Amino acid sequence: MIQIHNQKELSKMILLLEIEQAHKQKILKDQFHATFESLKPINILKTTISEAISAPEVGTNLVDNLIGMASGFLSNKVLVGNTHNPIKKVVGSILQMVVSNVVSHHTGGIVSSGKSILQLLSKMTKRTVKYLDYH
Repeated sequence: MIQIHNQKELSKMILLLEIEQAHKQKILKDQFHATFESLKPINILKTTISEAISAPEVGTNLVDNLIGMASGFLSNKVLVGNTHNPIKKVVGSILQMVVSNVVSHHTGGIVSSGKSILQLLSKMTKRTVKYLDYH
């Protein structure tokens, strides 16, 4: 530690410590602001999405999981609706989890089945239109 022998040295030392304190306070405020911004939900979401997009296998899993969650939510809303019955709410939540899990694990098969069904419907409508035009 520095030995202080007179009032002038003491004043100079106090001034230097005040400058150092102000500098450290500014650094702390800047770090607090940066941390606060990074913890906002929208910024966390942006960071998570950008990281998920950068890894292709994670991006595919993310899409599959989102499709599964959306399917579970829709099945819950369609079959249970907005009920006040606690038993129906529990059954709806269980149904939502099951549908979400199944759909997210079998997205590829569901998509290929959906394509097959759409092709079949397309052929059927073409036949129906030809039949109606013929008669």
